[in-house]
Amino acid sequence: MLATTSNGLEVYFQMNISELHFISNTIKRKLCASGIVSLNQLSQLRYSPKDRLALSIELDIELEYLRVLSDMALFYQASGISLKASEILQQHGISSVEKLARLDPGKLVQIFIQYNVERNTIDNVPSFSTASAWIEQANDILLKEKNSRMKTRSH
Repeated sequence: MLATTSNGLEVYFQMNISELHFISNTIKRKLCASGIVSLNQLSQLRYSPKDRLALSIELDIELEYLRVLSDMALFYQASGISLKASEILQQHGISSVEKLARLDPGKLVQIFIQYNVERNTIDNVPSFSTASAWIEQANDILLKEKNSRMKTRSH
């Protein structure tokens, strides 16, 4: 299901995880059996380390792998970051919001250009301004998480 954000960009909130190629069928089955069937549910694991740990133990999935999956789902939900772009980021070691936030936009564009030179499978390589927006979104996510932790500690 598509939802449109206030700035008019589409966000894939309820995409079923069965459509994600970067997750093995075994892991998909485990996640679905535990009730995690949408991209939104998967990305929410990022915000709840306790839930992620419990799920890791319950489903016998490595904790770090669950964190990477939740970040990739979060990338995909960020405006403009397609599933293909999420997979490319992962393949180039950009497996967390923190890593994306630290990137230089020019370096990010170069990753996609190089990927396309090697494979010629990307219809539109992100522009410098698009890469900058992705990095800004990653920094916004981190800032919100930091503010949320600070509020939790002060209560």
